[in-house]
Amino acid sequence: MEFFISQNKSDLPLDVPDKLYHATYKSLMNSIRSKGLGGHNTTNWEDSVSGVLYLAKNPDTAFSYAETSDIGWDLYAEDDGLYVVVLEIDASQLDPDKFKHDSNVLDSDDTLEYHGLIPFRFIKVYKTETA
Repeated sequence: MEFFISQNKSDLPLDVPDKLYHATYKSLMNSIRSKGLGGHNTTNWEDSVSGVLYLAKNPDTAFSYAETSDIGWDLYAEDDGLYVVVLEIDASQLDPDKFKHDSNVLDSDDTLEYHGLIPFRFIKVYKTETA
């Protein structure tokens, strides 16, 4: 009989690269420019936590989350399509104590949680495209 020792992901070291990505919708960009990113009460996934920002380690992963969000399609689709904006975040400027493992993803470390507000001065638009 073999036994496997399961290690809780939250016990593992947290790998935070200097650049992280978050995908959002074009119609939300004015709010993000003026208020920053995160800390909002709305979520685009039923298992997302309000006030937690989910960040990806690569832009394609971030885009795929926004592209497949049913709530995003319902709330943010414009007459001529859903515009997804991938944002690049300078994570080196953020509070390292506010990063956590993504509690919704058990089998990968491609995404992280950030428990705080990210000022727009640490954000730049990486790309905008229709989903």
